[in-house]
Amino acid sequence: MEVRFPTHRQWELTHLRGRLLQAQLQVSGMITNPAALMDWLTPSEPPKVDTVAKTWLHTLVTRLERIQLDPGSALTARLQGDGTDPHGFRMNLTSQIPRAETPWGQAEQVQMDATLAPSTRHRELSEIRLSLTFAQAQTDGASQDQGRVNATLSWSATNPDALQAEWRWRNQRTRSVWGDVDQLDLSATTRRATNSGAPFLTEFRLETER
Repeated sequence: MEVRFPTHRQWELTHLRGRLLQAQLQVSGMITNPAALMDWLTPSEPPKVDTVAKTWLHTLVTRLERIQLDPGSALTARLQGDGTDPHGFRMNLTSQIPRAETPWGQAEQVQMDATLAPSTRHRELSEIRLSLTFAQAQTDGASQDQGRVNATLSWSATNPDALQAEWRWRNQRTRSVWGDVDQLDLSATTRRATNSGAPFLTEFRLETER
């Protein structure tokens, strides 16, 4: 890893290399006022998260930790931001993954592009935009060919209740024990639940051709 200091208030990261989920990881970027990061990474009072949401998030993180990527996979990240403005951070992550093993199934020839940037709808929110394609995916009950996933996640570093996600899954062909489907198109919206025992509420829309 190499860190440069263009000014006393800037850190420039270059040649930061490591491994993440067995994949090669390379990170570069520029951070202004890095000392201020500690103010919101370690707040004096931890954010209030109800028990149901905390359990759900713990389960999700546990499953993500079980993902294994092909050792030949490559992840490249570029970040830029000011430590005094957590909502203003920008990051771009690209990946080339020959094969991925996840708790939900396997996928081959995965390409991903993800961008973190301030929300265009609300100045106190950040957005993650994800575009992912795969040649083939296999789950316990079905397989899919030539798939594409697009998703947008809006969130706040200071208000967990502001989380909302919109995503769309499309693929050319799905084969399952219940039959074969061409041109599957599944879209969904997830938001914080207010009057439910679950932490989040998801609404689905499905279109198919046979």
